[in-house]
Amino acid sequence: AREPVSEAALATTEPQPVEVEQEEEEYDEVEEPRRIPFSDEHLAFLNERLAKRSLPELLNWVSDTLPNVVQVSSFGATGTCIAHALSQLDIQMPVVFIDSLHHFPATVQHARASSDLLKLDLHTYRCPTAETRLEFSEQYGKRLWETDPERYAYLTRIEPLERAFKELKVKAWISGRRRSQGGMRAKLEILQYASDGTLTVNPFAHWSWEQVWNYIAENKVQVNPMHQLGYLSIGDSHSTRPATLEQGER
Repeated sequence: AREPVSEAALATTEPQPVEVEQEEEEYDEVEEPRRIPFSDEHLAFLNERLAKRSLPELLNWVSDTLPNVVQVSSFGATGTCIAHALSQLDIQMPVVFIDSLHHFPATVQHARASSDLLKLDLHTYRCPTAETRLEFSEQYGKRLWETDPERYAYLTRIEPLERAFKELKVKAWISGRRRSQGGMRAKLEILQYASDGTLTVNPFAHWSWEQVWNYIAENKVQVNPMHQLGYLSIGDSHSTRPATLEQGER
């Protein structure tokens, strides 16, 4: 059982820059020792080779090569595709879902349904002092994301992810990020180190939006129903809006 985290501790703890699927990432500097110590030269070699592999080949390599690996997913289109592919390959690993308590209800329902359908080893983490959005708002205010966005990010995503990595002893983690999402993700490699020293695996780094949806159609993958309402990227309900590809996914 995990130790409870007090409100006082949360109020005084400085947020640490851990990458989350819905946030922008920094990969320029690794602040902690690499938990799987590839040299830069070896990493560049692996990225060149892995870019030529199919999705099943890449995921099999991850499963056979990297210890203490998990998938981190918010159960958007790419995250669900990765979970589906792992299931088809009969690769078992923990799947970490960070429930910010501010997701669309459909997202939480989709995560649970995917876990049942694909027989995932789902681990859900959330703010340690609240179980519901109402409890969160009673403790921290109704619009903390506006009044103190850094604290909101820490309470709803950063601290739960750090706790998940500590409890699961994570050394590497799979994400659904792609270069085609733009912004800082335009420089993604398949393998990159995060600031906490973990190795991030981005199997879809070189995939386009069209390729993702071709995979969904060909494999009849059940995706978050919010996509059918025009949502390309699905995060918290207060910060996510329908968009077109011309407007950008994020």
